[in-house]
Amino acid sequence: MTDVAKRVAAYLVLGGIALYLLIYAFSQLGQLFGGGADERVTAASAVLLAEHPALVRIRQQLQQEERDHLARSTQLQLKAAGLRHQLDSILADTLPDSTAAAPKETDWHLIALHYHQLDSTDVGALVECRAATQDCEWRADSAEREADRLSQQLDAQRKIRPRPCSLGVGAGVLLGQVQVAGRSGFGTGYGLTAGVSCQVFRIPLF
Repeated sequence: MTDVAKRVAAYLVLGGIALYLLIYAFSQLGQLFGGGADERVTAASAVLLAEHPALVRIRQQLQQEERDHLARSTQLQLKAAGLRHQLDSILADTLPDSTAAAPKETDWHLIALHYHQLDSTDVGALVECRAATQDCEWRADSAEREADRLSQQLDAQRKIRPRPCSLGVGAGVLLGQVQVAGRSGFGTGYGLTAGVSCQVFRIPLF
């Protein structure tokens, strides 16, 4: 590697280090004057947006479970209505009739069995109904909590103001033939620029 190439490489390394330090210094100044707060608000908004699809899937699952519980509760209620109708028929056929010439024989075992089945069916319907109610409450609570978080985050996001001024930093290297005092040769040039631009007015639609 020639001396010129070595110098170019060294200058490029030093220029890169200087550029990094300059950018780091300005970023720290931005953090000091409130830029970090804006970045944190934006990052928190991104987290909420990323969490939303998972929360939607959870609520959809709870809604499906709620529907399943309600369907089973309806089936059990219909079964209980059928058992009550059967029990009424059994009671009408087996209980003694005071107007009859001879009392009927009562099948207490059959009556007790139907009462037990009816009680179990009613309890099952109540359990399914309570499970559906609980799923509905969990789903509503999840939606309300997310809505509250989004409302707070939107309020914080609304307070972020656009920055009318910005900093631009650039670095460059120029290689080529140069001529000084009638003599020509290969030369290099280096430059590091920094500038601040501010918005004076805004053209609509731009």
